[in-house]
Amino acid sequence: MSKKSVDDVWEDSEHLETDGEELWLKCKTRQSQGLIFIDWLSWSVRSPSQDAVVVECTARRLAGQLQEILGGDVSEGKGFLYYERSLRIMSGDVLLGSVFYGGSSQAGWVHCQIVGAGWASADDSARLMVHDLLVEWGVDRLSRVDLTRDCFQGEADFDSMTRAYEAGEFRPSRGVMPSTWAVVDRHRGSTRYVGRRENGKMIRGYEKGMQLARVPGWFRVELELRNIRRKIPVSLLLDPAAFFAGACKFCADLADSARTERVVTTRTSVEVSLSHLLDYQRIAYGRVVQVLLDAGATAEAIVRRLTVGVTGLPRRLRVCSREQVLRAVGQTPPTSGLTLASR
Repeated sequence: MSKKSVDDVWEDSEHLETDGEELWLKCKTRQSQGLIFIDWLSWSVRSPSQDAVVVECTARRLAGQLQEILGGDVSEGKGFLYYERSLRIMSGDVLLGSVFYGGSSQAGWVHCQIVGAGWASADDSARLMVHDLLVEWGVDRLSRVDLTRDCFQGEADFDSMTRAYEAGEFRPSRGVMPSTWAVVDRHRGSTRYVGRRENGKMIRGYEKGMQLARVPGWFRVELELRNIRRKIPVSLLLDPAAFFAGACKFCADLADSARTERVVTTRTSVEVSLSHLLDYQRIAYGRVVQVLLDAGATAEAIVRRLTVGVTGLPRRLRVCSREQVLRAVGQTPPTSGLTLASR
């Protein structure tokens, strides 16, 4: 079963608005500050200690700093996934941002995010203030960022985005052409996707006006970057247009930026990928396995029950060959380096 991140849970819980006139006007006004803006940002901070009191103090300090930037009020919230608690920055009943904390499996980490409404309600100075906050806390990379371009004058639409893909304008400076697919809906608006979220980079263009108010004329292009085999620098906050332009030619034409910056991708080794997967499985299923062992089940029986009918490689390892994976776990002689079996 695939594992959703905290960002996915919050994003999936958002509801479609039925009247988007106020947001439409706000986004048009925001373009006077620049064509490219941030619509989602998340990062993690390690608490000075794993002690529950210290972790909570860290979370409350961060929530207070976000409140100073975004406005609103701080209220207690429920935990999500492996975080036990959260602090929400709210403006009335509108969520602006969240700070997640608590839980033994998180090892003292605190996860922060500013959602779309938070960025829409703030002015451009918020971007620089958040940058300074991250520098203060020693954060050197982001977990996720969405960079957005709103098109009100026909600069791009669903059909032109499709033609641009066919012309090869989404090919990255290195690597292969990403895949694409579309959802066509004449009532709620159509969406074109290029790339995949699980690979750390996805571009989507959708008819925002139709989504919000069932009115054509507003097309939004979003570049979503995640820290999956890539390092997203905090400096992105200083010049989001340059990083948007660095994604591909299609984005560069929309950004109209004199500079381009590319997020550096990293080639994750088989050993590191396996180690991360094992850590996730321990957190998710370790207690279940322990209960079965305590009940008298043998390790062989548990493995057989968990793997019945399972074939292929985990999604994270599909860039590797089966032989590489076997070498990493020590089933065949490794060609070089350390293996998990020898650690």
